Amino acid sequence: MGALRNLLEPGAIVATFTIGTLINRRKTARRPSVETPLLNDDREIQKPDDHDEDNDEITQRNRDTIQSRILAYFPFLLEIWYWLLTYWIYQGLRAFSAKAIAGNEEVFRLAERHAHAVLALEHYLHIDVELSLQKLVLDRAPWLMALFARVYYSHIVLGVVFLVYSYTYFQANRYQAIRRTLAFENVIAFVILTLWRCAPPRLLPEDDGFTDILHSNKGGSSWTQNSFQLTIAAMPSLHFGNSVFIAFCLLKFSPHWYLRVVAPIWPVLMGFTILATANHFILDAVVGACVTFTAYRFNRAMLVLLPVERVLFRLLRIEKPDYYSQNPLSKCRPAVAYNGIRSSHFTIFTISHVFAHPGRICLEFRAEQPGRRGVYSYMNILERYKIIDQIVDIEKKLAVLKFPAYGSLYLRDSMLLDGTRQHALPADFDPDGQFCIGPSCSRSVWHRRSADVHMPDAGPFLWHTDLHLGNIFVSPEDPTLISGIIDWQSAQTAPILIQARFPDFLQPPENYSPGATAPSVPDNFDELDADKKANATEEHELASQSKYYEMSCLAYNRHVYDAMKLDRRLWEPFTCSQLLSEGSLVPLRNSLVRIFLDWHILGLPGHCPFKFTEEEIRRHYNQVQRYEDRKYLWDIAKSQLCTDDSGWVPVDRWEMTNKMNEYLFDMYIETLSEELSPQEATKQWPFPPKGI
Repeated sequence: MGALRNLLEPGAIVATFTIGTLINRRKTARRPSVETPLLNDDREIQKPDDHDEDNDEITQRNRDTIQSRILAYFPFLLEIWYWLLTYWIYQGLRAFSAKAIAGNEEVFRLAERHAHAVLALEHYLHIDVELSLQKLVLDRAPWLMALFARVYYSHIVLGVVFLVYSYTYFQANRYQAIRRTLAFENVIAFVILTLWRCAPPRLLPEDDGFTDILHSNKGGSSWTQNSFQLTIAAMPSLHFGNSVFIAFCLLKFSPHWYLRVVAPIWPVLMGFTILATANHFILDAVVGACVTFTAYRFNRAMLVLLPVERVLFRLLRIEKPDYYSQNPLSKCRPAVAYNGIRSSHFTIFTISHVFAHPGRICLEFRAEQPGRRGVYSYMNILERYKIIDQIVDIEKKLAVLKFPAYGSLYLRDSMLLDGTRQHALPADFDPDGQFCIGPSCSRSVWHRRSADVHMPDAGPFLWHTDLHLGNIFVSPEDPTLISGIIDWQSAQTAPILIQARFPDFLQPPENYSPGATAPSVPDNFDELDADKKANATEEHELASQSKYYEMSCLAYNRHVYDAMKLDRRLWEPFTCSQLLSEGSLVPLRNSLVRIFLDWHILGLPGHCPFKFTEEEIRRHYNQVQRYEDRKYLWDIAKSQLCTDDSGWVPVDRWEMTNKMNEYLFDMYIETLSEELSPQEATKQWPFPPKGI
């Protein structure tokens, strides 16, 4: 049985690595996952953090070597190499340290004194439960000790299983951060256990009362229980630190709900194990968790070894497999759509981190394939909050981009009009020079060529002003993970006070109170009938989500929160208020009238520099009513045609939308035939059909 037991653990590790290698082999006919709006999507396309741009040209020369071909087909073999390198270097250093101090009684006595110091500190903190817990288990359920011993020594196998799982299901950047964390924590731990040697409770004198379960039990590990074992290395406990880290990663990144449910069990079980077997103190576990999360926080420090890796691959004549090239979506063509104005092409893109440089952002092509709708409606409130958190984070990333001018975003090769002014984007987030800022896509601005008008510097900020659920793409495996946002063809760079707003799907209800006031149901909620209760509940849920977005902006995007809080009367005059291309002064005049009437209420100094007579205000309000009627007509038309002010629709709906527009226009003309002439009615209609 002893020989068989010595084979089980290595056999399990080899089997796990073999399975990981096979399921992660390159598949030449791999089909991309269908991405669906939020509503649904696949994971982000991201170059990994340890993607070595400088190494590409060198390693590509070795692409046709047999070793490169094998590694390209079985890329997980590289991960096995990383694991073996990390494991054996760490174990080798521990073995070297064990041999170096062998027979040095002073070192062992010092480790014992350190252990007693830990016990004394725990006693002072009233957390010295190790001895009581061990005696309780030995007295009440001694059979648990065999189980605890197996749990203690299973951390290697389960760690390998976790690596295979995270490589298979996590995003490349996340997996590589995990891999670097596991390597870096060994570095930190070895420094600590070398500088401050501490004996485990089980090796303390018999007077302390602890029993050495691990070495009196037959459940030991054939890989770690040997003559080279470093016994005085209790501080820190990487067993516990790794168990907490695995649970953390599964809870935060796993697309499988059942793993997120059971993940906390592992650190709890490992915590009981290290205490009941007297292999660690509670403070060892605390320090172990701190070491692991410190390594996670600063895992990028391991990237300093990239030059060493580069030399190694050059010597072995191997091309390093690239996560980016393995992603089935990485070879998607740029998505092109047509708008209803004068520029022929716009790109659909997402914002993502694609370089190792922290905070670097790139406009990346994505090919999005719409699918079924309605995922958001099935989410619980916590899942919806996760979506809102990511929206806030995306807006935070947009806010740090520095654009050279006000206007709209274009593909540079789509600027077809001669003499049209364009501004190239900075090379740090558009390295390929594909995009530029050109004339605004707003219909009123386009016709007035306002791109040449100089405005005071207030940004500019890029913002998605049509952020409804159909434009948000999420993972089909975990719908709470946003992978892309589409429909940027109307996006503009403009001052933040004009851009900032609630996303369309978070537009608060009419009775919403901004600020720190928590939304609540009506006071007479219990007296309402079933339908009104349902409406009140729906409004309360929407208000709660709007409040969560508002407070998240206050916490993380303060400039956005301040812009949304700014009184509308103060910034309305700076917006392009025209409804039609020939212009309407009603919105602009309305904002000026409101400022004139509320000058002192707004706390503005002195007197308003412009004035309106009572007769002018009366005539203005009459025009406002006609303007509101026209706006109401526009809203109905846009709703029925599923478009926006620009008239943009997807190419595959162009013919159908044209027919619907003609039908609605004819019905409108017929309905108002006694009140308006066909010519006047045509001027009122937002999208007059061709030939009219």
